[in-house]
Amino acid sequence: MSRSTIFIGIASYKDPLLSHTVLHALEQAKDKSRIRFGVVDQCEPSSQWGRMDPAVARQIHYLWVDSLLARGTCFARALTHTLYHGETIYLQIDAHMHFPLHWDQWVEEVLLDRMAITPRCVVSSYPPSMVKDASGKWTIEGHPPQTVVTHRVNETATFGGRGIYLDFGAWAHHGRTEPIRGHHVAGGMMIAPGSFIEQFPYDPQLYYLGEEQMLALRLYTHGWTIWHPVDNPIGHRYNDHQNPEIRPVHWSDDPNGERPISHLVWENRSYQRQRYLVGLQGYGGVYGLGSIRTIQDFAAEFGVDYLRRSINYDIARSLPAEER
Repeated sequence: MSRSTIFIGIASYKDPLLSHTVLHALEQAKDKSRIRFGVVDQCEPSSQWGRMDPAVARQIHYLWVDSLLARGTCFARALTHTLYHGETIYLQIDAHMHFPLHWDQWVEEVLLDRMAITPRCVVSSYPPSMVKDASGKWTIEGHPPQTVVTHRVNETATFGGRGIYLDFGAWAHHGRTEPIRGHHVAGGMMIAPGSFIEQFPYDPQLYYLGEEQMLALRLYTHGWTIWHPVDNPIGHRYNDHQNPEIRPVHWSDDPNGERPISHLVWENRSYQRQRYLVGLQGYGGVYGLGSIRTIQDFAAEFGVDYLRRSINYDIARSLPAEER
């Protein structure tokens, strides 16, 4: 990668921090000229991003979707992929993020470092929180240095009857100087070579729950590797009880029943599609699983068997053998 360019895909739903995320990323980048955004903004007509500063407009490919016609996270992420123009690095984030100085240099270096070991790879982890300090300024509330945050199935996770969805949580490993191989991605913070968009276009028929697991399975069965980085520096605004400024979410934001199609329709179709694709090992089309490795291989290595819908917690809770 000579002079890497970075495409940032952002799917936003009525997000008050969208412009902050885009403009702060540009402000904090070491090389602003190499950054390109693909923004899908799902909001009311009156809330569209208006006239942009000409100095940055050429770097922001913007697509507006009326929020009444929104169909969930994966539909919007699929649209961001249509705004890709061959950049060498793909960074997928949410619309509520905060960036350290020269974050683009870190993104490039961590990806190139891992590609030297596994050329087909994704670097991803649940990012640290972005919070407001006493003066009202956004800051990043990170972990101590030399921390890797991995993903593991929660203690109470069960398959139930919905798609392939399981609850995953974050697990912090301190005193680490190298990334750790994983089996789960964070949809809100992923770094990959630009070829990822060509090989793994987002499935617009998925909704939200199961998004990350379906993508992780696609990556694994196509022979790709997931890495969790050391000291992820990009902050994320989480929607929880500690944050009074709760942003809208698609699945609970139709109080007057104005949408032509309920989110429950998209959600149920998504669950059906997940079950369908998982049963088509090696033959699921462009959105399906690969044939280089199998679901059985995934279960043996990571303890989660999506085909039989069972979990070996002794394996699922542990690190890969070479990382213990």
